[in-house]
Amino acid sequence: MWVYDVDKNLTTAGGSSVIKSNGSYNYTFRAYSNFELMQSEVYGAGYGSGSLAGIYIEANNAKIFGSIIKDGYYGIYLQSANNANISTNIVRDNNLDGIFLASGSNRNVIENNNLSYNADEGIEIGSNGGVNNTIRLNRIINNSCGGVNSGGIVISDANNTVFSNVIADNGNNGDEYGIYLTSNAYGTNISNNNISNNNDDNVNIESYNNKIVNNNITYAREEGIQVIQGAYNNTIRENYIENTTSFGIFIQSDNNSLI
Repeated sequence: MWVYDVDKNLTTAGGSSVIKSNGSYNYTFRAYSNFELMQSEVYGAGYGSGSLAGIYIEANNAKIFGSIIKDGYYGIYLQSANNANISTNIVRDNNLDGIFLASGSNRNVIENNNLSYNADEGIEIGSNGGVNNTIRLNRIINNSCGGVNSGGIVISDANNTVFSNVIADNGNNGDEYGIYLTSNAYGTNISNNNISNNNDDNVNIESYNNKIVNNNITYAREEGIQVIQGAYNNTIRENYIENTTSFGIFIQSDNNSLI
């Protein structure tokens, strides 16, 4: 693990498990191999995107466990990082996403984390951000989402799984959803989640071949589930949906399977 200060000078974290900036966003972690962060506290890391993001991981098999990561630019930023395990952390009050998967980050597990009060998404898989990632057993609550077409979870790549999470109270403005699947997010499996009281639709789908099964979807401020025009071959079944402001399920496209 390398730690850089704001002037890009290499520094060390020493033996302390608490790493805290003197101001806002004036050091970064950069991990290119063998990264583990366990039972630590990281405050105020990062001052830009990519390798300046705060905790920036471009390594396989990284582990972040039992830590508090807050008041940074991004919380955790993965770039071409495979097989990471990010679990049992508190990730909150960051300036952008709590956890962001940039290009080529595959087969990562994000589980049992609390992600809240981040100014953008709780968790985002970006365009070409990665496939076969698992997001499970997290609490994703009260993230601001950051504007149009955002959400507590945003996915823009294929064949990812969102399972048994609590996703609630995300968004401050219009078009900010609980879960948002962009047009690139085909083959996503969304199941056994509790999704409630997000600012717009609780689930918004723009892509195809997705499965939305056995979720509790309640108190949507617009639709419980909305499938946008042009999305197709989505399976929506065995969901419990109640107390939506608009439709429980609103499908704009043909060729979707509703059971």
